[in-house]
Amino acid sequence: MSFMESLSKAGASTAAVVVWTLTAFLMLGAVWEARKFVTVRESLAVIMATTPPEIVVTDKPAEEAEYMRVVDMVKQMHPTLRIGYDTNSKGIFTESSDLTAYYEWLISIYDIMTAVPNAKWATVSMCVGDGCTSGAKYRIVMTAQRRDINLKK
Repeated sequence: MSFMESLSKAGASTAAVVVWTLTAFLMLGAVWEARKFVTVRESLAVIMATTPPEIVVTDKPAEEAEYMRVVDMVKQMHPTLRIGYDTNSKGIFTESSDLTAYYEWLISIYDIMTAVPNAKWATVSMCVGDGCTSGAKYRIVMTAQRRDINLKK
Protein backbone atom coordinates (compact mmCIF):
# COMPACT_ATOMS: atom_id res chain seq x y z
CA MET A 1 0.00 0.00 0.00
CA SER A 2 1.35 3.35 -0.96
CA PHE A 3 1.47 6.47 1.18
CA MET A 4 -1.32 8.10 -0.82
CA GLU A 5 -3.58 5.08 -0.42
CA SER A 6 -2.93 5.02 3.34
CA LEU A 7 -3.68 8.72 3.52
CA SER A 8 -6.94 8.38 1.61
CA LYS A 9 -8.11 5.52 3.87
CA ALA A 10 -7.20 7.39 7.10
CA GLY A 11 -8.91 10.55 6.05
CA ALA A 12 -7.84 14.14 5.90
CA SER A 13 -8.47 14.86 9.57
CA THR A 14 -6.19 12.05 10.73
CA ALA A 15 -3.49 13.19 8.34
CA ALA A 16 -3.79 16.74 9.67
CA VAL A 17 -3.44 15.47 13.26
CA VAL A 18 -0.33 13.49 12.35
CA VAL A 19 1.23 16.45 10.54
CA TRP A 20 0.41 18.88 13.38
CA THR A 21 1.76 16.47 16.01
CA LEU A 22 4.97 16.06 14.04
CA THR A 23 5.19 19.85 13.68
CA ALA A 24 4.65 20.33 17.43
CA PHE A 25 7.47 17.86 18.26
CA LEU A 26 9.78 19.61 15.83
CA MET A 27 8.93 23.03 17.32
CA LEU A 28 9.51 21.78 20.88
CA GLY A 29 12.87 20.35 19.80
CA ALA A 30 13.86 23.64 18.18
CA VAL A 31 12.85 25.62 21.29
CA TRP A 32 14.77 23.16 23.50
CA GLU A 33 17.94 23.54 21.40
CA ALA A 34 17.59 27.34 21.32
CA ARG A 35 17.27 27.39 25.12
CA LYS A 36 20.41 25.24 25.45
CA PHE A 37 22.28 27.56 23.07
CA VAL A 38 21.33 30.67 25.07
CA THR A 39 22.25 28.96 28.36
CA VAL A 40 25.65 27.90 27.03
CA ARG A 41 26.30 31.39 25.62
CA GLU A 42 25.42 33.00 28.97
CA SER A 43 27.64 30.52 30.84
CA LEU A 44 30.51 31.28 28.49
CA ALA A 45 30.04 35.02 29.06
CA VAL A 46 30.16 34.48 32.84
CA ILE A 47 33.30 32.37 32.53
CA MET A 48 35.01 34.98 30.35
CA ALA A 49 34.05 37.75 32.78
CA THR A 50 35.31 35.91 35.85
CA THR A 51 38.55 34.55 34.40
CA PRO A 52 41.43 36.72 35.62
CA PRO A 53 43.85 38.07 33.03
CA GLU A 54 47.30 36.57 32.72
CA ILE A 55 49.96 38.84 34.21
CA VAL A 56 53.39 38.79 32.60
CA VAL A 57 56.23 40.41 34.58
CA THR A 58 59.58 41.00 32.91
CA ASP A 59 62.63 42.35 34.70
CA LYS A 60 65.32 44.36 32.95
CA PRO A 61 68.26 46.20 34.49
CA ALA A 62 67.97 49.95 34.97
CA GLU A 63 70.16 51.98 32.63
CA GLU A 64 72.96 54.35 33.61
CA ALA A 65 70.92 57.39 32.52
CA GLU A 66 68.15 56.39 34.91
CA TYR A 67 70.65 55.98 37.76
CA MET A 68 72.13 59.42 36.99
CA ARG A 69 68.66 60.97 37.14
CA VAL A 70 68.15 59.40 40.58
CA VAL A 71 71.63 60.55 41.71
CA ASP A 72 70.84 64.16 40.76
CA MET A 73 67.46 64.07 42.49
CA VAL A 74 68.74 62.49 45.74
CA LYS A 75 71.83 64.78 45.84
CA GLN A 76 69.49 67.77 45.98
CA MET A 77 67.57 66.19 48.83
CA HIS A 78 70.68 65.16 50.81
CA PRO A 79 73.55 67.56 50.04
CA THR A 80 75.71 66.37 52.95
CA LEU A 81 75.97 62.79 51.61
CA ARG A 82 78.08 61.45 48.75
CA ILE A 83 75.78 59.88 46.19
CA GLY A 84 76.85 58.63 42.78
CA TYR A 85 76.98 55.93 40.14
CA ASP A 86 79.28 52.99 40.87
CA THR A 87 80.82 51.84 37.57
CA ASN A 88 82.10 48.54 38.99
CA SER A 89 78.73 47.19 40.09
CA LYS A 90 76.71 49.36 37.68
CA GLY A 91 74.58 50.58 40.53
CA ILE A 92 74.03 53.60 42.73
CA PHE A 93 75.79 54.29 46.01
CA THR A 94 75.23 56.56 48.96
CA GLU A 95 77.80 57.07 51.69
CA SER A 96 78.84 59.31 54.54
CA SER A 97 81.88 59.62 56.78
CA ASP A 98 79.98 61.54 59.44
CA LEU A 99 78.68 59.32 62.24
CA THR A 100 75.87 61.78 63.00
CA ALA A 101 74.49 61.45 59.44
CA TYR A 102 73.17 57.93 60.02
CA TYR A 103 69.47 58.81 59.84
CA GLU A 104 69.96 61.01 56.80
CA TRP A 105 71.85 58.14 55.14
CA LEU A 106 68.97 55.76 55.91
CA ILE A 107 66.45 58.21 54.51
CA SER A 108 68.55 58.61 51.36
CA ILE A 109 68.28 54.84 50.82
CA TYR A 110 64.50 55.05 50.98
CA ASP A 111 64.52 58.05 48.64
CA ILE A 112 66.62 56.12 46.12
CA MET A 113 64.35 53.08 46.32
CA THR A 114 61.20 55.11 45.73
CA ALA A 115 62.63 57.19 42.89
CA VAL A 116 62.27 54.47 40.24
CA PRO A 117 58.69 53.24 39.86
CA ASN A 118 58.14 49.49 39.49
CA ALA A 119 61.72 48.68 40.44
CA LYS A 120 63.11 45.78 42.44
CA TRP A 121 66.26 46.81 44.32
CA ALA A 122 69.12 44.57 45.33
CA THR A 123 71.96 45.38 47.70
CA VAL A 124 75.36 44.73 46.12
CA SER A 125 77.37 45.71 49.18
CA MET A 126 76.74 47.45 52.47
CA CYS A 127 79.06 48.57 55.22
CA VAL A 128 78.21 50.36 58.47
CA GLY A 129 80.61 51.40 61.21
CA ASP A 130 84.36 51.38 61.85
CA GLY A 131 85.04 48.19 59.90
CA CYS A 132 84.36 49.77 56.50
CA THR A 133 87.30 49.59 54.13
CA SER A 134 86.06 52.35 51.80
CA GLY A 135 86.84 55.13 54.28
CA ALA A 136 83.16 55.96 54.78
CA LYS A 137 81.32 55.09 57.99
CA TYR A 138 78.12 54.29 56.10
CA ARG A 139 78.03 52.96 52.53
CA ILE A 140 75.56 51.00 50.43
CA VAL A 141 75.64 50.07 46.75
CA MET A 142 72.34 49.05 45.14
CA THR A 143 71.18 47.96 41.70
CA ALA A 144 67.68 48.13 40.26
CA GLN A 145 65.68 45.83 38.04
CA ARG A 146 62.79 47.60 36.35
CA ARG A 147 59.65 45.51 36.38
CA ASP A 148 57.40 45.77 33.33
CA ILE A 149 53.93 44.43 34.05
CA ASN A 150 51.72 43.45 31.10
CA LEU A 151 48.20 42.05 31.16
CA LYS A 152 47.25 39.45 28.59
CA LYS A 153 43.60 38.66 27.96
